[in-house]
Amino acid sequence: MFGSERLLFSYPPDAESGRLAGWLCELENVRLMSPLLPYPQNPRQVLDRLSAGHAAPFTGAPGAYELSIYMRDRPEPVGIAGLYSIDQGHSVAEIGVSLLDPELQGRGLGFEAHQRWVQYAFEDLGFQKLTGTVKSSNTRALALAKKLGMQTEGILRSHRYMSGARVDLVLLGLLREEWRIHPSAPDQGNG
Repeated sequence: MFGSERLLFSYPPDAESGRLAGWLCELENVRLMSPLLPYPQNPRQVLDRLSAGHAAPFTGAPGAYELSIYMRDRPEPVGIAGLYSIDQGHSVAEIGVSLLDPELQGRGLGFEAHQRWVQYAFEDLGFQKLTGTVKSSNTRALALAKKLGMQTEGILRSHRYMSGARVDLVLLGLLREEWRIHPSAPDQGNG
């Protein structure tokens, strides 16, 4: 278990994962996260993966590693942090952080969660590069990525089919050496 000022990251016991399991069974939530995820799924499948010690218990994504996010003042999980498409040979992974509760938005928790998860991936796990994709219309997520120091590496045109329309994805990347000197890095006094 590790954390930030307001958040903790931990592998959840079965008893605390029901809320996350239910959220992940909503098709639109799964579509927003990744087209690689197995859906439709049901809460039992998520709980079975947890019981089996699966590295990605919530999404079941191959080559992934996930932890629950907790508020320090709440006993139930409020989100998921994951590393996906892990390429250990090249030390690269796709980052994903999702907070489930809409009332948590606008309080800086998304940035705090991403900032700590990036720090964990670079400093504790030794990754050299983190990537991510964001819908081109998701201005809040793009602003958060920029605040973290991520750079636009390209546009995946008409890459996903969501809510009845084709959407573009912005491909983002962050190198370990860029992050070390970026103002959002904790050792710069902002974390």
